[in-house]
Amino acid sequence: MLWQARTHTHAFKHASIHTYTQVLWELITQGKPFAGLVAHQVVEAVCDFDERPAWPVDLPQKFTGLRDLANKCWDATPSR
Repeated sequence: MLWQARTHTHAFKHASIHTYTQVLWELITQGKPFAGLVAHQVVEAVCDFDERPAWPVDLPQKFTGLRDLANKCWDATPSR
């Protein structure tokens, strides 16, 4: 479930942006977001605590622009 849907914001308008950003994170990091958590823990982390998957501290410089874009897309206030 997308965090926008759970928090009753404009889920349909912003769902594709969130999904794109999630896939972008997975492609860049080659990781599994929220590894070690089960589904309800991920929902709680994202919806209740505004958490997003962590970016590696050693992220190559060539990906920092995409990281910044992803962070903007993940903003809890979609209009930003």
